[in-house]
Amino acid sequence: YGCMQYFILYAAYSACEGNMTTWDIEIDEVTNVLLGVLMIFLGNLLPKAKPNSVVGVRTVWSMDNDVTWSKSNRFGGITLMVCGLLTIIETLVVGGFASTMIMMGIIIVFAVVVCMYSYKMYKKYK
Repeated sequence: YGCMQYFILYAAYSACEGNMTTWDIEIDEVTNVLLGVLMIFLGNLLPKAKPNSVVGVRTVWSMDNDVTWSKSNRFGGITLMVCGLLTIIETLVVGGFASTMIMMGIIIVFAVVVCMYSYKMYKKYK
């Protein structure tokens, strides 16, 4: 949060200096990279989450028993870290608003994959 605030304030300061036609930084790229780093961090914490109603892969299937919870959250943590890494890479390659759209697509695909895996584990360990 503090990093994003710094970049926003720096961009506003640059605009006040009279250089309003060009921006030194792309706020889309900074935001996407920071979100990718956040996804990697949260993906590392996800497998350690105990069954609860707030944090984790909380589908009806994953909350059925402890085995499905742990397997779903382990897989969800790994996929969230991969999602974060892909977000950082694609932001550095593509850049701009297009990278935000690609990031949203990556998040949706990985969310569907995690839900499908959770259902598969539910059926296996029911």
